[in-house]
Amino acid sequence: MGDVRLEAIARGCRVQIIRMLAHAGSGHPGGSLSVRPNLAYRPLGSPDSPKAVVQAAMGALVIATAILFGAGTTSAEQARTCQAIVQLPNTWARSSQHGVVLFHTHDRSASLSVECSVIAKPLNDRDFAAHIGEEEPSEAPPLVKLGSFRGREWIGKDFMQLEWWLTRDRYVVHFVMTGQGQPVSKSLEARVNDLITMLQVREP
Repeated sequence: MGDVRLEAIARGCRVQIIRMLAHAGSGHPGGSLSVRPNLAYRPLGSPDSPKAVVQAAMGALVIATAILFGAGTTSAEQARTCQAIVQLPNTWARSSQHGVVLFHTHDRSASLSVECSVIAKPLNDRDFAAHIGEEEPSEAPPLVKLGSFRGREWIGKDFMQLEWWLTRDRYVVHFVMTGQGQPVSKSLEARVNDLITMLQVREP
């Protein structure tokens, strides 16, 4: 199995772990995120066996689920979601699934997912780095100013996927732009950075 596919599986595990912890309103991602690269990348039987790699990836999700259910009772306030209001061209198709809004460019060359959640309390730069799963939160560089938010941009291998993690007050907004069989263009990256400067958030 190619590195690109393995990386996509590992990244999907990372996102699911953070999403579960955000909905739980408590817990720490360190354990699950530390074991996640081993589960996703360690050879299990044949290194080219899709079944082996998928089983490894699912193992990380099982661990994250255990953290979720072991976190205790979660208040309705902690589990609230929010709505990220973005301004995109009318030519972009829009859909929504499980609280995640998904946009497709008019030529279907890329998709953009947008997810917004409300956490228990505002986070400083180090705690936010831990919240989004950075390996060494205490050594992470300061978050950058992005409009009225603070955050970080992650660039995936070969520019096939870009992620933005943003926070303000108790809001966490996660953008993921994925190229459909081709790298994300610089113009699309610039468009997302522009819309982030005008991003608004509201609670239902």
